[in-house]
Amino acid sequence: MACEFASKSLVNPEHRCILYGTMAVETPFAFFSYARDDAQFALQLARDLKTRGFPVWLDQLDIRPGQRWDKAVEDALASCPRMLVILSPSSVASTNVMDEVSFALEEQKTLIPVLHRDCKIPFRLRRVQYADFRGGYDPGLRDLLRVMGTQQMRVAVPVPTAVPLPAPPPVRQYCSRCGRPWPQEQLTSVGGRPVCPNCKHGPPPKPREGPAPPATFAYAGFWIRFVAALLDGVILFMGTLIVVGLVAANLGEPDSGTALIVFAMFAAYEISFISRFGATPGKMALKLKVVRSDLRPISLGRAVGRHFAKYLSAVIVMAGYIMAGFDPQKRALHDILCDTRVIMVSK
Repeated sequence: MACEFASKSLVNPEHRCILYGTMAVETPFAFFSYARDDAQFALQLARDLKTRGFPVWLDQLDIRPGQRWDKAVEDALASCPRMLVILSPSSVASTNVMDEVSFALEEQKTLIPVLHRDCKIPFRLRRVQYADFRGGYDPGLRDLLRVMGTQQMRVAVPVPTAVPLPAPPPVRQYCSRCGRPWPQEQLTSVGGRPVCPNCKHGPPPKPREGPAPPATFAYAGFWIRFVAALLDGVILFMGTLIVVGLVAANLGEPDSGTALIVFAMFAAYEISFISRFGATPGKMALKLKVVRSDLRPISLGRAVGRHFAKYLSAVIVMAGYIMAGFDPQKRALHDILCDTRVIMVSK
């Protein structure tokens, strides 16, 4: 039976195994959990791991024609003893990805975080060793292979009397002041909190200017943004009446100069509130906020560009605004051009 199984595994890569004496044991494989925005990165990484002998499971590669997609994903998630979770702003905001992580933790599966892009790492994953791809793909892949404990898994190998185990990866913890990962032995306990050598002799770093990223959020759809725009319109209408009244009282009949003053007032209203607070009063009233795609606050220059890009959204028969009702991330045309998102904040 062992020989028949081994022969089958050499022909069909879905049944790879390692021979232990006279008994064949299936090689463990890992389930890929990722957000759709990271699909191309996940596909490249899965292919590279497969070529190095790691039989990972990725829906894009391993769901066969005719299989039910949801059943195939559920079966793979349940049977895989480990999970590779790709971390990015999109994945930490994805309910599906976080549900899969929770299931893996509850089932005591091995979790291997893959840090693809800068993001706020979920609390439950901060003490788990991760592979860092932010500095480049090739260094990140080497880091991941080290975390997984070997450079390549073979289809069939004889087992020696004593099997040497790979050295465990160094344990990393996060500095409580700067938030950067460090080897555990390099951290010092200050007031019961781990502190890195860079922060040990200095004061705690000042927080970055601007509002902190929201704890939880959802993308704001077309109608709630429309209501916020109506509220801002009421405020601007009252301001316009005041400006026109002052001009009429002091200079006589309003002219083109008055129109320029009103235009400048509209621009200054939105640009100043968006760059300073991330929201106009209308958006604040509905708990909306304008942020970058990675949830960072937007700069003054980006706020200026976004304001004038809204004229392009309006000039094509308002189609640029209507796009927000159909885009998965609720982006209008000016959001796409300026890499911004409007989110509903829930503290």
